[in-house]
Amino acid sequence: MTSLSVTSFVAGLATGGFALFHFNRIARYGLLGNLAAMPIFSLAVMPLAVVVLLTIPLGLEYWPLQMMGAAISYILAAAHWVAGLEGVVFYAASAPSYVLPLFSAAFVAICLGPKWVRGAGAMFMALSLLLWGAAKTPHLRVSDVGRVAFWQTDDLGEMTLLTDRSRGDRYGRDQFARQAGEVGAVRGRYEDGEALCDQLACRVMVNGRKVSILQHPSEVPEECDASDLVVLTVRSAGPVARRNCSAKLIDERTLRAGGAASVHITEAEIKISYARDKDRNRPWSHAQR
Repeated sequence: MTSLSVTSFVAGLATGGFALFHFNRIARYGLLGNLAAMPIFSLAVMPLAVVVLLTIPLGLEYWPLQMMGAAISYILAAAHWVAGLEGVVFYAASAPSYVLPLFSAAFVAICLGPKWVRGAGAMFMALSLLLWGAAKTPHLRVSDVGRVAFWQTDDLGEMTLLTDRSRGDRYGRDQFARQAGEVGAVRGRYEDGEALCDQLACRVMVNGRKVSILQHPSEVPEECDASDLVVLTVRSAGPVARRNCSAKLIDERTLRAGGAASVHITEAEIKISYARDKDRNRPWSHAQR
């Protein structure tokens, strides 16, 4: 049992970091699930699989298969029990790309290195987790067809995902919530809250900065003077309005060229990144141009 526990713990640690990095979630009770299932798997399922293989030519595989099925049913029942525990899944915000290589190198050092290397590996693993926790996630998202979603935090620190409608861009918004580690966050429409809206535009506050969400390009010049970020959801701004806009501007033209936009909003700056920016930074993308 001790060796099984150690093996399960090391395997969970080895795969858990990668799962958390790529999928923003990890099973808290994976070790418990393995301890409940692996003894039956090793002592019953696998030996019975060999017996089934040997008895098939004789036509005597029925009872070994029944026993094997019962053992597998126990494993499935154990898995369902663990999956039903409260808080079984831990969600985390996305990490910067450099965190995963640092975590991987630290894990290899801990497992394979001499004593002083293991100590350094433990320090670097702690550093990777600190960098992960300090990573900033986008405050606002605009899909490639102009659907807007952003985070609003109340006085208690609870985050709400506000959108322009209850349906539309469901997958993208689910990924946006997962990226922030807030899969179960409450969702609502910003028109129903504190946003100032009319038929042509809405003004909202996102992380202390004014954002204008427009339905018509005629409002671009006025909102560029009144807001820090202007999102024109349905059409492109004219060249004169674009050139004279003192605010950050997202419109159909930029979304068509770059794909969905993720926006980091702070007091110092508003930083916009587009989905296709990562594709352009890949080595084979440069080779094609």
